[in-house]
Amino acid sequence: MITLASVLAMEPEVLLLDEPSNALDSKARERLLTTLQNLPQAMIIISHDDSFLEQLATRWVRLQDASLVDYQTSLSAVSA
Repeated sequence: MITLASVLAMEPEVLLLDEPSNALDSKARERLLTTLQNLPQAMIIISHDDSFLEQLATRWVRLQDASLVDYQTSLSAVSA
């Protein structure tokens, strides 16, 4: 939270977050989620934590064979 506060003091337009929920206990994870959900900044989040992303992301892409693939499109193709 201190690192996030330090970055937010610089008033960025976009936040780049790499595995933000890594090694957090459930209480700290929920506090981070609540904080991020209430921020006005656009966010690019790199994470393996699907449940964390589900609560924040409006769009998902994944890296596959050196290309970005729209997550929803690739899910539709797999389930079809």
